[in-house]
Amino acid sequence: MLFFFPPLACALYGLLLPYQSVPIYLWISVFLILVYTCYSFISINYLTLSAEITCDYNKQTTLVSFREAFALIGISIGSIVPSFLLNRMDIIDAHFYTWLLFVALGMTALTFFLFFSPKPIYQKASYEKILPAVQLMIREKNFKRLIYINLLSSVAASLPATIVLFYIQDVIQSVENYGLFLTLYFIPGLVGLPIWYSLSKKYSKRVAWMTGMVLTIISFIYAGFLGPGDVYQYGVICVLSGICLGADLSMPVSILSDLISKQSNKGKYYGVWGMISKVSIAVAGSLGLLILGLLGYHPDEAVTESSRYYVAMTYAIVPCIFKLLSLLMLIKWDVEISEKD
Repeated sequence: MLFFFPPLACALYGLLLPYQSVPIYLWISVFLILVYTCYSFISINYLTLSAEITCDYNKQTTLVSFREAFALIGISIGSIVPSFLLNRMDIIDAHFYTWLLFVALGMTALTFFLFFSPKPIYQKASYEKILPAVQLMIREKNFKRLIYINLLSSVAASLPATIVLFYIQDVIQSVENYGLFLTLYFIPGLVGLPIWYSLSKKYSKRVAWMTGMVLTIISFIYAGFLGPGDVYQYGVICVLSGICLGADLSMPVSILSDLISKQSNKGKYYGVWGMISKVSIAVAGSLGLLILGLLGYHPDEAVTESSRYYVAMTYAIVPCIFKLLSLLMLIKWDVEISEKD
């Protein structure tokens, strides 16, 4: 993690401040690959730490909840600060100060990690070739089922994120409140984490996750029926679905930690988990834009009633269908890891 932070910082600098003499698509492609490669090395090892620190059922949830809480704080900062800076200075300075903030927060996090984090219990793991290791994991019934459930759930969460700006711009028609809507989504996600922790402790992580899915569908599907000027209604939806976000962030990873608690090489599972998460983002991004493209929607053209309808349906109804499929798979999943295990 320490080794890959400096190249990550350098790659992010290149991404935010491209060299004008190089074709922009080539430059962006190269630096996106570098950024996400370095980030993957850091995130996989970081996710593995919670499973290495403890195998206790409730402590796992505690660690994951705190981790996701601080991740939500970081996402909120990363969502708000660039817009704030762009409104007060030119784009080059705004990107540079955004990068400086990233470096400062990253160095602070690594400092706390070095001196204050719990020490993991390292287990000796033998070297494994990638393809055989992946094939072996995929044969594990419970791990495979969890991957499928989380993939559908992640697509449901990632699809709205891809086209949210189109939705706010053309359906709600309140693009000036974009930062506010993001805040109303992420901050309740942070506040809601203790709720899901308490629910998982009283019943189970599976029950907590199912409850979050049900409430997400109930609260978010209404966004498909909003229109111009429905700012307050959309704000309420952001808050309610944001609270449910905590269940999607904490429960799946915590369940994964329980499933692999007796495995010696936990990193390979989190590697596959990270790969699936990126696949869900790619699928959701492509699917949302593909649907809108096939329906004839173009963001730069005049907004019509039909285009608002297409964006609203793609933004809210399609993700709810994916979330419902994920929920049904989770209900039928016959595994239940309890505190006693």
